[in-house]
Amino acid sequence: MASPSARVGIRTRILLLLALPLLLLGAVGAYLYERERATATEAGRIAEIVSLGPALGALVHELQKERGMSAGFVGSGGARFGDRLPEQRAATDAALAGLRRAVEERSAAGAELPYLRKLKADLARFDGLPGLRREVDGLRVEVADLARRYTELVRSLLDTTWAMTEVAEDPRLLRAILAHVHLLEAKELSGLERALGAVGFGRGGFPPALYNGFLEKAVLQAEHLRDARFWATPGMRRLIDELSESPAFREVDRLRGMVTRGAGRGDLGATTSEEWFAAVTRKIDAMKAVEDRSVRELASLAGVVAEQAERHVRRLGIAALVALVVLLGMGTTVWRSITVPLARLVETTRRLADGDTSVVIDGTDRRDEIGTMARALAHFREVRETADREERAKAERARRLEETMARFGERVGGVLAALAETTATLDQAATEMTETAKATHGNADAMAGSAERVSADMRTMAAAIHQLSTSVEEIARQAGHASAIAGGAVEDAGRARQVAGELAEVARRIEEVLGLISSITEQTHMLALNATIEAARAGEVGRGFAVVAGEVKNLAGATADATEKVRALVEQIGGATGQVVGAVERVHDVLSEIDGVAATIAGATEEQSAAVREMSDKAESAASDTARASEAIGGVRDAAGLNDRASERVRAAVTVVARQTEELRNCVESFLSDIRAA
Repeated sequence: MASPSARVGIRTRILLLLALPLLLLGAVGAYLYERERATATEAGRIAEIVSLGPALGALVHELQKERGMSAGFVGSGGARFGDRLPEQRAATDAALAGLRRAVEERSAAGAELPYLRKLKADLARFDGLPGLRREVDGLRVEVADLARRYTELVRSLLDTTWAMTEVAEDPRLLRAILAHVHLLEAKELSGLERALGAVGFGRGGFPPALYNGFLEKAVLQAEHLRDARFWATPGMRRLIDELSESPAFREVDRLRGMVTRGAGRGDLGATTSEEWFAAVTRKIDAMKAVEDRSVRELASLAGVVAEQAERHVRRLGIAALVALVVLLGMGTTVWRSITVPLARLVETTRRLADGDTSVVIDGTDRRDEIGTMARALAHFREVRETADREERAKAERARRLEETMARFGERVGGVLAALAETTATLDQAATEMTETAKATHGNADAMAGSAERVSADMRTMAAAIHQLSTSVEEIARQAGHASAIAGGAVEDAGRARQVAGELAEVARRIEEVLGLISSITEQTHMLALNATIEAARAGEVGRGFAVVAGEVKNLAGATADATEKVRALVEQIGGATGQVVGAVERVHDVLSEIDGVAATIAGATEEQSAAVREMSDKAESAASDTARASEAIGGVRDAAGLNDRASERVRAAVTVVARQTEELRNCVESFLSDIRAA
């Protein structure tokens, strides 16, 4: 199953690949742009907050003084600061009105930022300030509660300043903000110290709780000044150092030493709460001057940071645009350098797949992956051309093999047809041999009977010759009878000689047939050898045909052996036939002589005695020859039996040859069918 990416074209995938860095560049550019824009926005917000710094600082400053005077007033039981509170409260109200007016102006300008909403909420808490003042005037509030409630109002305003640290990311701006807020915290602690000191000096002593709170504010104040100095710029650091060495700070340190030397119970001298309040107020005023300087420096730095952020935003936009154009140009170049050659390779591959090996392959001299693909495609073209040549050669070999098989089939078919015809002829000859052998056997039986009769007649003639002396007439009669018998024997001997000649002719024809069978066997053997050679050339495909050729060769050998055996038997028949012919010739000669003797006896009775003696000799010789003729006739009969059995074996061999010829034809046809199917 193809992967999902395989369903997308290479051009599309390259475009997607090029789109990835473009998107990444856009994302990074957008991130950097937004970050710089956020920095500029934050710097603008800080600048807005800092722009409220003078009004905010004025309110905090006046509120701190009101807190101190109110604490001194309540702590002294209304004896101290009563004449100065109305004036201070008016100053606080003026500062509060100024801050509210500044906030409303910025809200009306559309700058409804989170810190403005918080500042509005903080200013709403000042609605309870008149009630607190009435409680102070009626001495209905404790100093601690009074200080806490005034401090909550001051703390809400200071927290707004601390909010600048949460939005500032520029290190320079953050350091300046931290220095400013720590300076404000030190100033707030100094105001609390002023309030507590006014109570103590107003009472003429510091109870433990008041004393501990007084010392705590002094210690925390020093820590915030150190933190402010740590975060401040070099210029602000010099101002803080100068502030710490100013007369106002030294005077407060002197008065603080008076309190600490007696652990709050020592001699405070003639110092009044008003003197303490005035000394700390001078110190706070000095700190207020540094605070104002810090506000101006912070506003200037916020403006610089905002301007730099705006410049960075513009530069980043230009750089992103240039990078986008460059990347698009490079991407287009890379895209075209890949897709155009790939398109040509695809078209070339398609044409090669269609069998067009004449196509020109571009890019084989390239050193990149496309060049490797082009060289691989060129190699594929060479392989395809080689395969086409081999296919054509294979087709040509198949055609030649088909022609060879056709010729072989024709030759084998012709040989098998000739072999079948020869087998039929041999079968017919074997049948004729069987019939001739049977006839020869019958004639031999007849000749044997005649020979036996001749032998009996010769014995009778011998007896008659012995009785010749008693009666010439009997001799003449017996001579005539012997002459008649001899004439019949001569005829029988002539027939026997004719049959023996025919038997010799049959043996000669069998010899010719056997020669034909030997010739066919030799041709079959040669065809089997040729088939074995062709099967070896055909290789694995011709293995089955090689087995068939071997069987044919073995069959040819078996046929040759059977033919040799038949030839030997025929030669034996020929030899026996020759003996029969010789015996028959001798019998014929003997019978002719007997016939002559009988004629002589019939023609010249006067020569009877000599003739009788000669006849006696001839009779004995004839009897001996007749016995030999009888034996020869028995041999002819035996030879005829052998010839009969040999002809039966020839017919059996012919049947085997015919069956094996048919099997050979089937094997050759099966082999040719298998070769054509392969």
